[in-house]
Amino acid sequence: MTGMEKFFIAATTASTALNIAGKQKENQASVKALRNEANLLDSESAQLEQSNKYEQDKLRAEKKLSIGRAKNAFAKSGVKMEGSPLEILADIGTSYEMDINALKYNTKVDTDRLRNESRYRLDSAKKIRRTGFFETVGAGLQGATQIASFLAPRG
Repeated sequence: MTGMEKFFIAATTASTALNIAGKQKENQASVKALRNEANLLDSESAQLEQSNKYEQDKLRAEKKLSIGRAKNAFAKSGVKMEGSPLEILADIGTSYEMDINALKYNTKVDTDRLRNESRYRLDSAKKIRRTGFFETVGAGLQGATQIASFLAPRG
């Protein structure tokens, strides 16, 4: 085997090894980035739920306060708590409950979207790991094929 042949084999081997290592590092970085994104989305979803709970509690407190103020105003004016005043109080309560339910619904939609995005990122990371294995095996086989074709007898 000549010096040039040895050089070609060594260069092809080194190139193949670097190609494999590069593909592995690229895939590892992609998987890590996708997992980090998924974690951030999960965290954002949890924060949104916590914020929603706080807003619901705040609306419930406002509801009690508004109903209390209305009762107090009716009592000061000498109006009996029957008929229209009761309907007004019920409307106040219903209005707040509708706001609370809208808040719950919107938060559910947003948290579901965030969780779905998180799951998508994790699924993508799994696919990258799977395909990354085949890419590195393919790079290794490509290098081996180049060396084998170089070493094959020429006739």
